Amino acid sequence: MSERSRDLTANAAARAAGRHFYLASAIATFQELRHMDDPELARFLSCSADMLARLRLCRRPDVDSPDFQSDVRQIVHAFAVYPQSLLQLLREVSSIEAMRESQPATSTGFLMAARDKPRRRRHHDEEKGG
Repeated sequence: MSERSRDLTANAAARAAGRHFYLASAIATFQELRHMDDPELARFLSCSADMLARLRLCRRPDVDSPDFQSDVRQIVHAFAVYPQSLLQLLREVSSIEAMRESQPATSTGFLMAARDKPRRRRHHDEEKGG
């Protein structure tokens, strides 16, 4: 692939990341969740960086579709990516997106579950202990 072709593909893939239709959107979400850069993702999928850019431009398989397995097989065959990794990526992203969609606009319940005891309580305990 020429340098110009690489640049054009990379630009198109970057634009595709914002559109759910493209696999690029699932890849971007997965990378964000896993804190992966492109070389790490390429290793995860067992493909080259050039192939990764082209992979992003594929139509994203719908995990709820009866054709999901067939769609994934076609991508695996065309791009020689590791099938288990691609399936994991798609299912993980689909699960996260479903959870995000089911949460209200303000998800303080999620955040509250991760918090420690209220500060007032800890401060009160410290005064008692010493």
